[in-house]
Amino acid sequence: MVECMMYRKNMALPFGQYKGVFISDILETDPGYLLWCMENVKDFDLELSVYEEAFKRSAKDLDYRDFGVDIYDLD
Repeated sequence: MVECMMYRKNMALPFGQYKGVFISDILETDPGYLLWCMENVKDFDLELSVYEEAFKRSAKDLDYRDFGVDIYDLD
């Protein structure tokens, strides 16, 4: 039985385009990559606080106009 690797901020990724880069640095520059890893990399998991931060930071980068939504109509 293989367990998922639980990544924390102080750990570096051992694979991919950010090989050797700390999770904390990836959170600052490309949080969407961490979310992509959660969905696409087998046995990859983020500590809950890291996942929440990545999600919040990624959501900030969204432009709701790309989805045909006027943020003033969200009430």
